[in-house]
Formats: sequence, structure tokens, C-alpha cells
Amino acid sequence: VHRMQVIMGDKEFGNLAFIKYLNEKQIPYCIRLKDGHYFRMQTSEETPISITRYAADLKPNQTMRLKHIWLGIEEKISICITIKRLESGQLLTLVHSPELKVPKKIYKKRWSIERLFLGFKSQGFDLECLNVRSIEKIINVLILMSLAYALVIYHTFGKNQARIVIKKHGYKAQSYHKTGLNRSIQEALNAIKS
Repeated sequence: VHRMQVIMGDKEFGNLAFIKYLNEKQIPYCIRLKDGHYFRMQTSEETPISITRYAADLKPNQTMRLKHIWLGIEEKISICITIKRLESGQLLTLVHSPELKVPKKIYKKRWSIERLFLGFKSQGFDLECLNVRSIEKIINVLILMSLAYALVIYHTFGKNQARIVIKKHGYKAQSYHKTGLNRSIQEALNAIKS
């Protein structure tokens, strides 16, 4: 039996009961918290303070790590948190197992999964619009989408890497996914013509 390395989750998984369960079962985790959670140090009887207020003086790209704190107001859950002020001014607050040395690196890996979901759904293949009810057909569609997504990624980041135009406002003209999808379609059309 292999032990799970770490559970990653976004804000919707940051509820206290779930974090308490992971602690009790000694399952490593790294979960982003919504703004507005309260905590206090285990060594003090101070009134709980919001994470947002505690980190108010953090400058962009500064990070703080707090160990052995109680999360919540009523319920006391012993945790570690790492807080980073992003360049946008937002806070990235990660609640994590004490043994995780660099939780930000672990959490960053979650974005490759997010990009896959975006490619499958709204920014690509529009999986949600399919009216497929059979489990076998859904599995076949997911297999085909996975192969197509791999092709899109290859055309975006593989050899002959796609160049994406940056507009005056600083944003990309197209997403990486859309660029790779367009290149894949163009190559397929070129192959059919020749």
C-alpha cells in the first residue's frame, strides 16, 4: 500500500471539519483558505484575529509562515499556515500539514490540473455541453479529449513552440489552450489538403 503524498485543494475545500479530519488521519494536505478565516496562537489566550487583518502589512511577494496555531473561533484545529501577498495585492493563504516545507510549490502544481479542466470545459472542448448519459460513452469521450488535449499541449509547448501575442494592456491575445487548439486544427487541415 502506498501512502498518499499530499491532498491539494482550492478554497471550497477549506472547511474546518475537513481540515480536522485530515489532521486526525495524519493525511498530508495543502489547501487554500478563503479570506476571512480567524486564528490565534496556541500559546496565547488572545482574541482570534482574521488572517486578512494579521497579514495587512505584507508587501507584494512577501511570505509569512505561522506554525502551531488554532484555526477557527469556536472549534480549535491545530494547523500551520503560509500567507503570501500576491503582486495583485490579494492574499494567498495556504493551510497545510506541518511537515510540508514549501507548500507554495506544492499548491502551484494544482494549476496543471486546473488548466486540464479548463481545456475540457469552458476554454476548449466544452464537455459540459455534451448530452451523453452512458458511462461507456463518457469514458470514450474523456479518452478522446485527453488525447486531443495532449496534442494541443504539444502544439503549444512542444518543438516549434507557439508564440502568443501580448496586447497593449498586458494580457495574452489568446490562451495557451486556444493557441494550441488552433495550431492543431490548422495542422490537421494542412494534412488533409496534401
